[in-house]
Amino acid sequence: LVFLAACGGSGSGAPQVDPPPVVDTGDDADGTVIIGLTDAEGDFRIYDVGVTSITLTRPNGTSVETLPLATRMDFAQYTELTEFVTAATVPNGAYTGATVVLDYTDATIMVEGANGDALDATVLDENGQPVESIELSVEFADRDGFRIAPGIPAHVTLDFDLEASHDVVLDAGRATATLDGVLIADPFLEDAKTHRARGLLANVNTDESYFVLRIRPFYANFGDFGRLRVDVLDTTLYEVDGEPYEGADGLRAMAALPTASPVVAHGKLDIRERRFVAERVLAGSSLPNGDSDVATGTVLARSGDVLTLKGTTIIRDDMSVLYNDSVAVTVGPDTRVRQQPSMWPELTAADISVGQRLTVIGELSGEIPGELALDATEGLARLTFSDLGGTVNALAPMSLGLSQINGRRPGAFDFAGTGVGPNDDANADDYDVDTG
Repeated sequence: LVFLAACGGSGSGAPQVDPPPVVDTGDDADGTVIIGLTDAEGDFRIYDVGVTSITLTRPNGTSVETLPLATRMDFAQYTELTEFVTAATVPNGAYTGATVVLDYTDATIMVEGANGDALDATVLDENGQPVESIELSVEFADRDGFRIAPGIPAHVTLDFDLEASHDVVLDAGRATATLDGVLIADPFLEDAKTHRARGLLANVNTDESYFVLRIRPFYANFGDFGRLRVDVLDTTLYEVDGEPYEGADGLRAMAALPTASPVVAHGKLDIRERRFVAERVLAGSSLPNGDSDVATGTVLARSGDVLTLKGTTIIRDDMSVLYNDSVAVTVGPDTRVRQQPSMWPELTAADISVGQRLTVIGELSGEIPGELALDATEGLARLTFSDLGGTVNALAPMSLGLSQINGRRPGAFDFAGTGVGPNDDANADDYDVDTG
């Protein structure tokens, strides 16, 4: 979790909706806390559970609830990312601990099997019984905790380490994960992870270079989780209604959007200034709007215009969420292809290769045998950053002996057709990396 006092301000453009004002009225004053969730690296492919409560604990033992509504989170998506969850007004003063309540009633848990396939997993408590709900207590690494006061922002990172919290056992195609909750908190941790904010556009201030989001975390499609101010720079890249922008042009394009347009912002927390600064912004029809289906996963193979996505999260046109280990995505010459917000020229479907992390907007259709199918021939495919790990074989040019692509073993990928000739296909043992 990331706790950060929010700032107010005035704006122009869309109708004004500012964060709650913070007023210093002495010891009983209220401050604003913004909370995010993240996860350490592990081998869980999906860890989708309900988050029903996040409370902060005061020195006298009283608790303050910060989550206005229950929501859901797939912790496995957040090994390289922290997501803002809520912005809540809380009493001024010191806080020495926190409690998070997770609901496993409708949980979807999958781990990676020996052959790279995702296996359904049952989460057990220390007595070997299936977990229905669990309360995870937090003690801060700094025993003094942290303080929230008007004008004195607080920043705390709390990490639910899936790998350290579970003992996973695979047996005959089945998996169990015994839970021993480990939550680590450090008020002074400078978390290098990218932070993501999702929500609906509240207002834009082009004069002071920021916009305000009504937070809608994860895949929530209703509810008010508070306000978040997002600062932007001259170097911030945008994609608004499918068009690329940079700097002030992008903010002006956002100001022209209707209020409550969907927005996703990726960026960094400025530790010294205690503010969230966006580096990349998607807005408007560049995001799902309830008229299409969206699949996100990693390309494991490509045969002509059919891509095989693995470890896929699907958001249906009714905004419901489902998970499928394998989805066949069909692209074509009319598929719009974009890279994570950039000023690069528009790409084509030919630029999508094996190992690419991909988000595709299209329409779920009839099944290709053994797989769920999504038709994106009239849709949009967005290339997002992939994470590769390995051992350096050579430098200048660089070559890697791959150990993983987006957390998956190299043996799971079919690199056929990735080269310009039949003998030029990518080789996991000698994988080229362009560092130019």
